[in-house]
Amino acid sequence: MHTNTPRSLSIIIIDKSYFDRYFLGRQLELINNYIRTKEFASGKDALNFLESVPKSEGYPQFAIIDISVLLDDGIEVLQGITQVLRDKGDPRYVSVLATGSESDFNTIKDQGIDQYIDGFIPKPVEIEDLKNILKMSAA
Repeated sequence: MHTNTPRSLSIIIIDKSYFDRYFLGRQLELINNYIRTKEFASGKDALNFLESVPKSEGYPQFAIIDISVLLDDGIEVLQGITQVLRDKGDPRYVSVLATGSESDFNTIKDQGIDQYIDGFIPKPVEIEDLKNILKMSAA
């Protein structure tokens, strides 16, 4: 017997701005109430959390990271987050997305950081952009 129970999603949000973290988390929950978010003000804190949590079915599938965090914390933290998500999570669903301005995105492209990013969402983040991201996880 097939059930139509939605698959739950776990997403980490990394942004220095409390307001932006809160707003993004609430937008995601409005789209799908099966989404769980964990919010961090720094990439280092998120990486420490991800490394300390055992692999499980509910391990985060997405990391949404503000570009200013990437610029502050450096490429090593982003590489660590990406690696831990892929090692402990389900690699079919793992995605690292950046948020910020177009000029911020051009800055990380110039530094080669964009090779660790699966997508870019311009700020202010629109709910349609988030819906498109969630479709990526349904594959």
